Amino acid sequence: MKKTMSVIVGFIALIVLGSAAARSEYAPVDGYRAPALTVGPSASFVSSPVSIDRFSSSLSDREGHYVLLNFWTASDADSRLRNADYDRFLADNNLNQDSIELLSVNFDRSERLFREIVRRDRLNEASQFHVDGANATQIFSDYALDMGLRSFLIDRSGRIVATNPTVADLTKILSDRS
Repeated sequence: MKKTMSVIVGFIALIVLGSAAARSEYAPVDGYRAPALTVGPSASFVSSPVSIDRFSSSLSDREGHYVLLNFWTASDADSRLRNADYDRFLADNNLNQDSIELLSVNFDRSERLFREIVRRDRLNEASQFHVDGANATQIFSDYALDMGLRSFLIDRSGRIVATNPTVADLTKILSDRS
C-alpha cells in the first residue's frame, strides 16, 4: 500500500513540476525570434531644432533591417555607457537605416531625467525612447530583463543573432553580411 501511495505521490509531483516548467517565461536567446515590442508615443525634445514627434516605434516596423535593441537606465552605468557606445558607433560609421537601426529603450522613472541624459550624452534623439508603467513591465517580462539590462542584435527576419554585442562584434557581424 505504501509503495502504491508513493508512486501516486511521485506521479502527481511530476505532473505539477511539468506543468510549472511548461508555464515558465520565455527568455530571449540567440537564434530565437525577438519578442514583439512597441514603444511610444515619444514626446518632442525641447532642445532639438526639429521636433521629433513619433507616435510609436516597433520591431515589426523594422523587419527587413538589422535592429540593435538596447535597454538602459541612468542608474545602470554599464547600460548607459553601452547605449552611448552604440550611438557613437552608428554615427561614426555613417551607417544608414538600411544597414542597422538603433532602438534604445530607457526605463527611468523620470522622463525629464531621460531627456537630460539624452541631451548631455549627445545621443541621437530619433533612436531614444522612454517607457514606464505597464509598458515597461511588459517589456521587462518579455525580454527577461530582471536578469539585467541587455542589448540584442536582431537580424532582418526578426531573430536574435547576438546578446550584448560589443562594437567589435557589430563591426564583424555587419562586415560578414556584406
